[in-house]
Amino acid sequence: MKLTNITLWVIAILFFAGCGKNEVSNPVTSITGKIENPGDYLIEFIVSDSIIIVDLNEDNTFKFETSLLNETGEIDFIHHKLSGSLYVIPGTSLVFNMDYNLPYLSSQFEGESANHNKYLFKKTILQNSSENQSTLFRLSETEYLIKINQFKNAQSQ
Repeated sequence: MKLTNITLWVIAILFFAGCGKNEVSNPVTSITGKIENPGDYLIEFIVSDSIIIVDLNEDNTFKFETSLLNETGEIDFIHHKLSGSLYVIPGTSLVFNMDYNLPYLSSQFEGESANHNKYLFKKTILQNSSENQSTLFRLSETEYLIKINQFKNAQSQ
C-alpha cells in the first residue's frame, strides 16, 4: 500500500508541475537608425497586426524593439507621407538610415537582413519608375539589379 501511495504522490506532483504556463517568448528584434530631414517626429511600425509608434529623438535617431515578431518576413513602417516595408529576422538587429526627401535612393542598411532590404528598396525604385510594372516581376535578380543601377545612374545625373 505504501508503494501505491508514493506512486500516486509522484504522479500528482508531476501532473501539477506540468500544468503551469509554458510560454515561449519570441526573441527581441531591434531596428535603429536615423531619418535626415524628417517629415514628422514619429515612425509607426506594424508588426503582427499591432501598430507601435516610436518617437524620433532630437537628433532624428530612433530605436524600435519588439518581441512580437515570430517569423522572418516583412514589417511595414510609416513616416509622415512615406510608407514601406522592411525585411526583418527575429532576434537580429537592423540599422536603417535614410533621408526623407530621397527615401529610396538614400537608404542605407546594416545587419543580417541588410542585403534583403537593399533589394526591396531597389525594387520599389524600379517599380515606381516603370510604366509597365508587371514586366519587372518577370526579370531575374541579376537583370533586375542591372535595371535598377541604370535608373539610379540616370537619376544621379
